[in-house]
Amino acid sequence: MNLPFFIIGVAFADMETSDYKPFDTLRNLSLWWKIPVNTVLLILFLGYGSNTNEHEVNCYTAYDEQCPFYRAITFDNFIQPMAC
Repeated sequence: MNLPFFIIGVAFADMETSDYKPFDTLRNLSLWWKIPVNTVLLILFLGYGSNTNEHEVNCYTAYDEQCPFYRAITFDNFIQPMAC
């Protein structure tokens, strides 16, 4: 289950050790671009981290109706809740 995330991490580490570092463009952004980008990433992190159900995007238990919040952050179940 964690193999795709491991492969993505290895790819990111390989990009950082290459001669051309694509993440340098992100590091060189001005502070006024970093604040909104990091705020959006924090909101996504908190949103995805708050989903406690592994297979459903329901509010509290697997027997409840689907929460509009979880449906929105998973793009109407396009991103699987297990990946969240």
